[in-house]
This record gives sequence, structure tokens and C-alpha cells, in this order.
Amino acid sequence: LVAQIAQEVEGVFTDFAFLPPPKDVEVMTASKIPFWVGATTKEPPSSFDVLGISNSIVLELLNLPKLLHFSGIPLFKNERTSRPDIPMIILGGANAAVTSVLHGPLKQHGLSDNYGLVDAVIVGEGEYSIKQFLEIVKKGKASGLCKADILRECHGKVDGFYEPDKYEHKYKLISINPAIPQHTQGLEKGERKTSPQKEFLAEITPKEPYVSFPVKGAIVFDLDNVRTLESGPIWYETDSVGTGCLQISNGCPCFCSFCAESWERKPYRERSLSNLLKALEIAKAQQGLDTVNLLSFNFNTHAELYPIILSFFKKIANLSLKSQRFDLLSTDRFLAEVQQIIGKTTISCGMEGISERLRRYLHKNLTEAQIYKACEFLFERGIRELKIFLISTGLEQQEDFSEFRRFVKQISDMKKISDCNARIIFSLTPLYYPPHTPLQFHACLTAVEEKGNTRKEIERICKLNNMEFRESASHGETWLMQLLAMGDRRLTQALIYSSIKDGFTYYNTVSEHIIKNWRGYLEKLGLSEEMYFREKDKDCVFPWDDIDLGISKRFLWEEYKRSINFAEREYCLGRPHLEAQCLGCGACPSTTHINKITKHKISEPFLLEEITQTAENKRQTCTL
Repeated sequence: LVAQIAQEVEGVFTDFAFLPPPKDVEVMTASKIPFWVGATTKEPPSSFDVLGISNSIVLELLNLPKLLHFSGIPLFKNERTSRPDIPMIILGGANAAVTSVLHGPLKQHGLSDNYGLVDAVIVGEGEYSIKQFLEIVKKGKASGLCKADILRECHGKVDGFYEPDKYEHKYKLISINPAIPQHTQGLEKGERKTSPQKEFLAEITPKEPYVSFPVKGAIVFDLDNVRTLESGPIWYETDSVGTGCLQISNGCPCFCSFCAESWERKPYRERSLSNLLKALEIAKAQQGLDTVNLLSFNFNTHAELYPIILSFFKKIANLSLKSQRFDLLSTDRFLAEVQQIIGKTTISCGMEGISERLRRYLHKNLTEAQIYKACEFLFERGIRELKIFLISTGLEQQEDFSEFRRFVKQISDMKKISDCNARIIFSLTPLYYPPHTPLQFHACLTAVEEKGNTRKEIERICKLNNMEFRESASHGETWLMQLLAMGDRRLTQALIYSSIKDGFTYYNTVSEHIIKNWRGYLEKLGLSEEMYFREKDKDCVFPWDDIDLGISKRFLWEEYKRSINFAEREYCLGRPHLEAQCLGCGACPSTTHINKITKHKISEPFLLEEITQTAENKRQTCTL
């Protein structure tokens, strides 16, 4: 999508480069080939004016110093800006607002401070901001402006433009009493290690009068005014060739306390059927598609869901629907039947907490009765596989396990009564406490202490009822991801140690050896995990407070207080038999947008015979 947007600017050429696989890294290092090489041109970064880095998840940050260094790019902005042969380094992507660990200073060998692993960040959605940025770069290059002046021109003219070195992060000494366990040997149960004074972030101030403070994330309020992914490269990947994605909605109307995407992408917005059909025709022609994935955080929230399914199913061989909400499915038996007809026999839904108490903590708005009803509909249709996502919160008690035990037994009994042979998989993930969400204030319990007994008990309950169990992330991954997310600019040096000095490259796993290294970095820098994983109060200054994603800190604090009291409110999307109300989060741009969400209605279903006939016609294939 980034390339499609960029190519709408006249005179812009785009290429792609990726993290090389492990075996290629060895060869490229030995042969002094840059790690980042254009897939089309085979040119190094120095041949380009802009290097745009898409950062999707927190743990990808671990690789950035190495990728820069072994691509011939100086690590620090102050070095890069003085060299015309080095492109501007601009970071964006889903994780762009959680990158404080990239922006810190570093003193090397007694020289003056170095700073800035990237030159600037584009925070938020790029459909407008990427074009705004490239137009300024193009004009600046034509006028002979230096990189520093081009970047300065972007302030106030590029949505979501954040130049980290233009903001000063100030620290002060504070004494703390830890509220969470420490990795300390020799303490009796119940004892606390007395903490000395530590430096904590106390204030963020802009250095220049022309910069915004805070920087507001870029957002596209009307999806019909921008294109979804219609054209793009066709990669040589046999598993995905012929498969494309069309975004039907963005944002989420729900307020799950743990979900970064929900809080960072508000308000909820939908792309209209008429525009989606135009995009489908172009995408089929440009990419040779026979399968389309409908991209959405929850596809069954879209007002035109049924017209989309019917229209797309008539025009494309295969239609793929991904994540959906249990609560909405529980009121819509028809949707379960439609999914079976179009060939979707593998269903994924998030249950998250193992009990209603924990689901209230997570603001999931999901009762046990709703899950039973949704499963009843699915089992009736003879689904092949049901994958249910769980989150371990670190707050599980015996009553929660007892409720989960009853729940799993009931699901097993329902499956037998329905004579359904569905494979049921429970996938468990340790809770991640994302910045920009209510849980940013919470003590990071799942990172501090591995809850092995929780995992074992959930696994035991699942297997006792002949259901599969998986764990999707290790404690090491959780610990390091949480540290990088909560970390401030003082961790930049540790990031460089890990990536270049110790040579760690993140692919899919984090070993105990890497965690040990990172604990050593913290000690060397006079920092501690306790500083980042502690509970925070409402006046805490976070490293990301110079970025505004549309939800006030006050609202996040209020939702956090509800969360720790195991209370929740209904989310703001209009639904059958429920009168939705605006919760006052502040993300919507107007009363009109608020009303569009609170008075939201799913379109009436089509005649089942119509889609059944289409499916039957598809099965009657002939050889030409």
C-alpha cells in the first residue's frame, strides 16, 4: 500500500527491501553486500532519496541498528544529515507510535552526543501523509535544500510528522517503592527490596517553536476518499500468489483495554460497497486475484456486510473472512450459515479472559451465554475448526479456573450433541500492556513473572476435554516486547548493543540468553525493569506523551480504573436490541460521525437461495 500511495506522486520511483533470511545474512556479511538491497533494482540504499521503514511490531525494532549498519547507513541522524549520499530515514507502520527506544542519545568514545536511529516518524495512517511528505521532498530536492531544511518544511504540512530530536525528554530523581516482584534472590516471601533513587521521565518539551506538541497522528476519516490496496508487486510465493487484501473498515468501535489497534485507530470507519466493488475490479486486473481477504479488525461489524459478501462472492472465486466478534455472531445465526456456504469452515474468535470476571477486566463485553450461542450456531453448520484466543492476565484465581473448566466441558458437550467433529484450538497469549491504552498505567505482571502454573492449568483443562492447546508467545518474548514498548530514550544504547555488538537478529524467537543480555544492559546503564514495569499513576509522564492519537490521557485513566475494578461499559456501536451511546473518548471528528456509529445498523440479509446457487455454480467446473 505504501508503494501504491507513493507512486501517485509524479516522478516517484519505489523499490522494496527486506530483512534477509539467516543463511543470506552470513553470505551478505562475508561478501560485504548491503543487507537492504532493492528487490527490483538491486541497488543499495545510497541510490535512493528516501528510505521508508515500515515497523509492524515492537520486536522488529531489535533489528534496525544492524540493518542500518550493514546497509552502509550511519546509525545516527547527526551523521546522516551531513552526508548527501545517504537517504532520509523515515519510519512508519502500525508500531510507529511506540518507538521511543529509537530516539535516544549515545555518547561514544568521548565524542559529542550522537542521536536518532531514524530522521523522522510518520505517525498514523499514510494515505495522505506519505504523499504530502514526498511532495515536499521533491520540491526541496529541486530547490537544492539540505535534508535538515526539507525535514523542517514538513512540520505543519505533513499529517502525523514527528521529528524526535526536536523534543527534549527531561529526567529527575525519584524514590520508589516497588509494587511488583523483583528478580532478586535471597528475599523472604513478602519482603521488598528497598529501591534507591532512580531517574524517571519528568517532562517533555519542544525545542523549536515551529513543531507541534503533541504531534497528532494522521487519520483518514472518510475511507471512500482514498484507495485501498489495488495494485502492487506480485511476489514469487506459491502459497500467496493470486491472493490479495481489500480493507473494508478501519479502526474499532470496541474498547478492549488490551488492544493497541482499537485505541490507536479510533474512530471506527467503513468503506462503502460501491467503492469496494470498484477496488475489487482494479485489484483483480492488476494482481490477477482469485482470492480476496476482507481486511478488518472484526469483519462482522460492517453495516454492508451481507451485500459485500454476496457481491464479492459472485465476482471472485474465493472470499476469505478473518476475525469476527463472538457477541455479534451470537445474535446472527444467518452469518454462520453463510460462512459455511462460501466455504469458510475455519473460524477464529477472541474470548480473551478465561472467566467473565477477567473479560470485564479486559473490557471484552462478552458473556459466557453469548459464546455458547455463537458456538451453537457454528456447530450446527458443521464447521471444521474453531480457534479461540485466550489471554493470561496474571490475575487468574481459582474461581476463574473453575469457571473455565465448566465452560470447556459445556463446549465439549455441545459439540457432541450437535454431532460436530470440529477441531477446537485454544491459543493462549500472555497479556501485553500497550502504550496509548488504559493498560499503560498497569503494572506489567505478565512480564515481571512467568505464570507457568496458569498456562499448565489451562492446558490441562483443554486436553482433559479433548481440545488442543497452543501458546503463542514465550515469556522471554513477552518480557522483551514489554520492555521495548515501555522503554524510554535511554534504551537506545542497549538496542545498539544487542543488535550490533552482540549480533542478535530477531526472526521469531527470543532465547533466555538474549533476556540475560538485556538484563545486563539495564544494569550497565543504571536502569532496571522495575522502572518500566511498575504501576503508574495518572500524572505519570510517558515517553510517548509527545504523540497524540486522539484519545485523551484522562479518558484512558478512567477506563484503567474501571478495568482494575472489573467493570466495563457497552461499546458505542449500534447493535440489535441495544441502544448504543457515545462514551466520550474524543476520537470522532463530529456529531455526525458519532451518530453514524451509535445508530449503526447491519443491512438485511439476502435470500439464502441466491448465494447457495452461486456456490453450486462454482462447484460445477469444466476443463477448457
